[in-house]
Amino acid sequence: MNRTLTTILLVGTTAASAHASTGFAFSSERLAYTGSLTKYATLADAQAGTNVVAGPTSIPNRGTGDAFDTPNRDLGLFFASNAPSYSADQAIALTAWYYTTNPNPTGTGVINGWGNPNNSNTGFMQMFDDNASSVATQSAAFSNFNGTEYTDFTFTSSITNALGADEFSRLWPAPTIGGAANISGGDFLSLDINIVFSGLNGTEVAPGIIEANVDPTSVSGTITGIFQNTSTADPSQNGFYTIDYTVNLDSWVFGNQASLAPGSIGYEPSFFVTVPTPASAAILGMAGLAATRRRR
Repeated sequence: MNRTLTTILLVGTTAASAHASTGFAFSSERLAYTGSLTKYATLADAQAGTNVVAGPTSIPNRGTGDAFDTPNRDLGLFFASNAPSYSADQAIALTAWYYTTNPNPTGTGVINGWGNPNNSNTGFMQMFDDNASSVATQSAAFSNFNGTEYTDFTFTSSITNALGADEFSRLWPAPTIGGAANISGGDFLSLDINIVFSGLNGTEVAPGIIEANVDPTSVSGTITGIFQNTSTADPSQNGFYTIDYTVNLDSWVFGNQASLAPGSIGYEPSFFVTVPTPASAAILGMAGLAATRRRR
């Protein structure tokens, strides 16, 4: 039970080489990110990198006082596109704030995020697009076939103007530390995700369908973009923030699996299903993407 699963499905012709998918779904929470934000007064300045208002400000340490007291923040990715057996397209990239190690801190039941150092405005990000309407382009493909299985999986996504009714966007208003959630609201004018997962076991489980259902053993990638803070609760946070993040595997929740509370999102046995992830040609059958992630 104490394991995060990444499942990748793809549909297409049998092949020993990589093929870009025409449909996919994937979920992975075995990830973390670190990096910095820079604040500008105008979009033009943010695009040109001129007239910096604040920063670049690096994400500070989590402050847990243990081996995971690092600048990294946990990352959850949940994407689906043209997957007929899945209910809808989606594009979700967010800080995994919702796990807890304390099952009943107030005597009233599980409180999601209790004791989780990711549950803070500091370093936080969220792009929660319920129907993937903000996705401009994206691609997914397995590669590095070793004669038995595909070990690598590459995912890229370019998101623009995530500001519709179905997009719920937030970003840490650096350099402010902490604060209420409503000071971090706004819109992603652009968000680019480029990640390579390695150490997978992608195999053809049915004609034209390749699946991997293990966590990556290594990962490399970046998250970049421009976010406009439009908070009315604290207009001093308003402005345009550029993101410069790198992706790694230093996940607090993965390292604390044994301590996660029963009933904590995603880690109780009934919640664990293999979750679909992208692949190589066109996705058809899906094993059901484990539950819609909560947004803050």
